Amino acid sequence: DLPIEVKNAQEKRLEELKAKQEIQNRSAVERKLSLRYRRVKFF
Repeated sequence: DLPIEVKNAQEKRLEELKAKQEIQNRSAVERKLSLRYRRVKFF
C-alpha cells in the first residue's frame, strides 16, 4: 500500500483532473450547439 500522504495527494489530483475534464466536456458541447444554431440562423 501507498503511504497516506501519497494516496491523499493522488486522490486530490484525480479530483482536479475530473473537474477539469467536466469543464472541457461542457464547453465542447456548448461549442457544438452554438455552431449548430449559428448555422440555423442564416436560413
